[in-house]
Amino acid sequence: PLAIWMAIEPVLADMAKPWLDWLASIAPTTQPLSRVLSHKAMRRLCDTRKAENLDLAVEFCDKIAAHDILLAHALDGLVKGQEGGVIKPVKDVSASLTKWRSSANADVRKHAQTLAVLWGDEAAVQEMIRALNDASKPEKDRIAVLQSLRKVKTDAVKEGLKPLLAPSTSTTLGVAAIRAAADLGGDDFVLPLITQAASKDFNVRNAAMEALSSRSEEHTSELQSRQCIS
Repeated sequence: PLAIWMAIEPVLADMAKPWLDWLASIAPTTQPLSRVLSHKAMRRLCDTRKAENLDLAVEFCDKIAAHDILLAHALDGLVKGQEGGVIKPVKDVSASLTKWRSSANADVRKHAQTLAVLWGDEAAVQEMIRALNDASKPEKDRIAVLQSLRKVKTDAVKEGLKPLLAPSTSTTLGVAAIRAAADLGGDDFVLPLITQAASKDFNVRNAAMEALSSRSEEHTSELQSRQCIS
């Protein structure tokens, strides 16, 4: 797989469509090798930071969608490719994401849900916000949801996070929520964080104070930048 990938990788970024068409045509009959190549190809397209290449990536996934294990590897590559910064397709891909999110394959569903949230699919985001605030779900599952949402800096996500920034939230989930609030930034969380900074729980109090300190540093940096400009 490595030798084949080294031959494909240099040209994939510049001539993505013909190579993806070729890979889509042979991938179903060359598994498991093509699973590795599909995963790498999707990550490479994300690395180009060109949104139009994400359109081609989704098109590729649509072509191999009948092969769920192969599709799962490709979608995982897209998810991994977002770790360096979220990049969205130009075209509306909600239909593909909706289809994959209802797949019989658990990995396909998981990766599709993650991509849908990262790309701002409203239905997927609302679904995960509901799961985040569902006290009947295991705490580890709610924290996993939180990890996905912390990269989505929308008002809906910020509002969905606020109920967890309360003294009634468990220590583990509370600390995770505070750290997510710090990542999301903005002034929306200042008051809840001040409340959490007065917590009797050391871990919650410490996390809240760190988040507030980080926000204070951001304000200072912004002020200094404005002063330099003026």
